[in-house]
Amino acid sequence: MDAIKLTDWHPANVDPLRIGYYEMINESTGTIFTAWYSGCMWFRDLHGPTVPLLRIWPWRGLAQDPQKQTLTPRLTHCAASRDGECSHKKCPQIRDNEPSKSGRHCPLDIRDEDES
Repeated sequence: MDAIKLTDWHPANVDPLRIGYYEMINESTGTIFTAWYSGCMWFRDLHGPTVPLLRIWPWRGLAQDPQKQTLTPRLTHCAASRDGECSHKKCPQIRDNEPSKSGRHCPLDIRDEDES
């Protein structure tokens, strides 16, 4: 599976652009913990965003929209159906606009010509 991509650590004096959960790091101990940003305040996430944080530490969040974050397993073989159509999110044919671009056959199709 793909690892979830995180942003770099941002300094405590920079606020996030979006409301939501973030990771903070206590610079004294190196402990990473979950915090909630409400759009104007930080909260410690013990049992939901209820305890306001008095000390703000460097933070990081997701590097992209979690709706676009894909956890689709890496392809190791061609996933096309018998008609040759593939709808797998990581299909190199779809990604590279093939076969219409150059006529290239799927590089993951390792079946013998006689197999069906």
